[in-house]
Amino acid sequence: MVAALNKFYRETPAFYEKDRNSLDLEWIDKSDSKNSIFSYYRADNSGKRYACFHNFSPNTLEDYVVTIPPELRRQVAEMKQVFSSDAKEFGGSTSSSDVEFITDDQGNATAFKVTIPPLSTTILEEILSEKPAQ
Repeated sequence: MVAALNKFYRETPAFYEKDRNSLDLEWIDKSDSKNSIFSYYRADNSGKRYACFHNFSPNTLEDYVVTIPPELRRQVAEMKQVFSSDAKEFGGSTSSSDVEFITDDQGNATAFKVTIPPLSTTILEEILSEKPAQ
C-alpha cells in the first residue's frame, strides 16, 4: 500500500504543489467528532480538486452526507474514487465508492452522499461538468 500511495502522491500535483502555504487544503469538515472523520479538498494549480476522507472509526459510514461549504461549490459531473486504503488490492473489502449528488438550481453540487469504509482513507477526484452555469 505504501508504494501505491507514494506513486499516487508523485503523480497527483494537488498533493504537493501548494504545500507550505495556507492554500494547501480547504476543509470540508474538520469537526465531525461523532463519526471520527476528517474531510478536506486538495487542489492543484489548475483547479483540479480531490476530496479526501479519513475515517478513524471502526464503522462503515453508509450514505455519509458531505455538505460542501458554499465558497467551495461548483458544477461537478461526477466524483471518481482514485485511492482507498480499504481497496481489495490492499486486503480490504471495497472496490469503489459511489457518489450521489445533491445540487442547487444552478447545478452546483451543494452536498453528496458517499460510503466511507472503516479505519480508512478514501480520495475522490472531482470531474467537472462541461455545461456552463446558467
